[in-house]
Amino acid sequence: MMPFQAMRLRNSGIAPPPGAGFNVTQYLIDGDTNNFTQRLGWSFTVGASNISVTKLRIIGVSATDELVRIHRNSDGVLMASALITSAANAWVEGAVSAATLLDGVSYTVSSEAAGNSRTLRRNNTVTISSAVTKLGDVFGTGDDIPTSSTGNTYQFVDFGS
Repeated sequence: MMPFQAMRLRNSGIAPPPGAGFNVTQYLIDGDTNNFTQRLGWSFTVGASNISVTKLRIIGVSATDELVRIHRNSDGVLMASALITSAANAWVEGAVSAATLLDGVSYTVSSEAAGNSRTLRRNNTVTISSAVTKLGDVFGTGDDIPTSSTGNTYQFVDFGS
């Protein structure tokens, strides 16, 4: 997995956490939206090597409890989850029991943006490490894997080891 790299931000000044092996390597914040109650995230396919996931992370606009999850797309199996209290303009990590994401298999990482939480929105491309291929940004409701496509990333969630 590629090492975590510096991020370029607009309107926020958010710095990346040091020494982490995550997959979102760069993004731009274009504003925020209010009162989302849907699961939001992105789908991806693992590259040539399996990935061991030991932590999930999220960046928020305000302090809210977010249930961050990774599901395998083919059968909906929950691979990892963590309840993380997001913080305004900061990446917050949550440890999970180690899960192995298999090469060539597609997954979705998402978070539940509950009640009155505010989530980040962008209109620019999020840069992902070469360890995975991003399939697209998604949203949905309930406990199901979010599968509806969106042209924007509404929630910055990520996974690493």
